[in-house]
Amino acid sequence: MGKSYIHVNLKRFDILKSLGGVNDLDYSNSSDWFNVIANQLTNKVNQFSPLDYEFVFYIPEGYLISTLNRLDSKSQLQIGCQSVFSKDVVGNNNIGAFTTYRPASSMASIGIKDTIIGHSEERAYELEFLNSVSSDEELNKKAIQEDLEEKIINAQKVGMNVLYCVGESAEERDSDNWKAVLKKQLSLDFSKVDIDKLKIAYEPIWAIGPNRPVPSADKIQEVAEYIHSIIKDIPILYGGGLKETNALDIAGLPDVDGGLIALTNFSDNIGFYPEDFIKIVKKYDEGKK
Repeated sequence: MGKSYIHVNLKRFDILKSLGGVNDLDYSNSSDWFNVIANQLTNKVNQFSPLDYEFVFYIPEGYLISTLNRLDSKSQLQIGCQSVFSKDVVGNNNIGAFTTYRPASSMASIGIKDTIIGHSEERAYELEFLNSVSSDEELNKKAIQEDLEEKIINAQKVGMNVLYCVGESAEERDSDNWKAVLKKQLSLDFSKVDIDKLKIAYEPIWAIGPNRPVPSADKIQEVAEYIHSIIKDIPILYGGGLKETNALDIAGLPDVDGGLIALTNFSDNIGFYPEDFIKIVKKYDEGKK
């Protein structure tokens, strides 16, 4: 088995319960949130060889600088940002007039080397806005696809690695249209996109979140194999809920190279918990052997 990629896209579990948050992780205030996670995980992930595993955490922007400054230099945890803007100062003669946006060059400037682009939530919010001004949903999806490609290109221009998310909705799955959907999402301009700085996360949107159906290992393998028929030899991560209960089977799939995790607890105290994350990784590692 080759190298495995375990990536984590952290939701806004930093929000205190007094302000509507749901996480029961023990921290005194939100500024300590990710440091609590990192401190609990560093020694445990360091038990895995960096030749065998890559651990990347995509965290909200407000925590990036403090995390980079405080993270143990020996930690195998890599810190990434949650997407970048589709425009940048590089090659655009722009002095940096991007108020409220996150250009890739600004992320690279603080030491960020990884980003996640095209996550189902990113696509959904952009589509919701475009659908509010235009009824042509297919045209709107095409515009989003072009925007995401620009984000990938800009991230890679400044040396960042990109985890690019693709996936189909329940409606697209039920109409057996998933191949056409994925093909459109994977139709990138590889004269501009560097495949060596790209990984794919497959997000079956219909399977994401609590109380959702779970695709079988055979179905995940079928989709991953199809993705490899379009882009050969690219690492593919399963992003539809890598759990302790399915990690063993997913680790054994020939076309899957890891997982994208958001929740570790899907019921009761919903959230991301370090001890549960390590259980998932250990179960995945068991499945590789």
